[in-house]
Amino acid sequence: MYIVELKIKNFRSYKEESSFTFEALDDEFKEENVITVSLNDGRKMRLLKSAAIYGANASGKSNVLWALKVLTLLVRNSRNFPVGMEIPYSPFLFSEDSRNKDTELILDFIVEGNLYQYRIVFNKQRFEDEKLILMHEYGSELVFARTDGGKKLIFKDAWKSKTIDMQGVQLLPNHLVLSELAVKPQNKLQDIYQFFDMLEVEVIVDNINLKANNVQVAQEILKSNDSKLFDQLKQLLRVADLGVDDVDMIRRGDEDFKFPDYVPQDTKRQFIEDNRWEFRVMHKTHDGGQMAMPIYEESVGTQNLFSLGAKILSVLEKGSVLVYDEMHLAVHPKLFKLLVKLFHSPISNPKNAQLLFTTHDTTVVSDNMMRADQIWFTEKNETGESVLYSAQDFNDMKIVVPFEDWYRDGRFGAIPDLNDVALIFTEDGEKR
Repeated sequence: MYIVELKIKNFRSYKEESSFTFEALDDEFKEENVITVSLNDGRKMRLLKSAAIYGANASGKSNVLWALKVLTLLVRNSRNFPVGMEIPYSPFLFSEDSRNKDTELILDFIVEGNLYQYRIVFNKQRFEDEKLILMHEYGSELVFARTDGGKKLIFKDAWKSKTIDMQGVQLLPNHLVLSELAVKPQNKLQDIYQFFDMLEVEVIVDNINLKANNVQVAQEILKSNDSKLFDQLKQLLRVADLGVDDVDMIRRGDEDFKFPDYVPQDTKRQFIEDNRWEFRVMHKTHDGGQMAMPIYEESVGTQNLFSLGAKILSVLEKGSVLVYDEMHLAVHPKLFKLLVKLFHSPISNPKNAQLLFTTHDTTVVSDNMMRADQIWFTEKNETGESVLYSAQDFNDMKIVVPFEDWYRDGRFGAIPDLNDVALIFTEDGEKR
């Protein structure tokens, strides 16, 4: 499973259509950073294993990731939306002509050797348009379409399920076809749905909740002290030189929690689920023994690496896609480079997982570690719209240039325009 291209329109800070692509240029520099994918129709596609988005604060970096977050959320969950529930809808607000217009998200991706394009158009009340297209070398084939303001549903004969009667199917306006039908037994949309279900999208709001991250790591990724992933995570923590000798986790049963009689059942259940898992980090002592510390007493950097490392190792094992916001937070630059390199090495990434991340840290583009087509930028224009562009959009740009120095010098833009610090301390905000 691979992401090929994402297009977004009228979403958050992006008013006009903007696109990001994992497609690699035909250049042999850093070939280990490129995947060659063979499609079922005989074509070969060159895709990047990783890509970084740079830009000033509030320039729109995270909104590219939010587009993927919203798309995956809608595919996974919209079938459970009750009647009348509003769809997560965030149009560009700084223009009267876009404030009430539909949002459009388009994703090209590869599943089981087939190249698909999935498109949704929506507002807060309904999905106005939804299409899934199988893209061939010399054309395309419609899988299904929902058109006419979401009222008309078309399924091509070759894609109809033998176990599901598609005649007269009625969907709620806030339900996606893909979400509604892909979980039904024995139909051809299940592989597509599985692609969206396996996408790991972590925006900054998720990343800073360290306790919730540890619960997710325990329940969904590590699962037991004996898992292969847990062994790999322990080794990663040792390699990171954090003074960690070992880690274990404990799962508490319901009987381990005691509450006063007046505490509501829902509150009890939520507290138990939030505190069921405990991680203990072992450190060597001077006398050769070990000292166990709960993970919440470790540094923020150690806690963040624990969660981030587990998600990276899980994605590498599955060969899926990790989308991570502000990946450098509380991580040493050298360790940050190591984490990105895990996706480039055939030893650590034999299944060709992909990584898309935002950052301000330029160390990952130093020492010719990444190609020009792996580096993207965001900037706000004078009307408050975000503009997304690649390093390759500059004239005569080579696949290898000193990106770290050039970015710091402002040659690519996408850096904050800071005024004199003295302005902060003047009454009218004007220079004296």
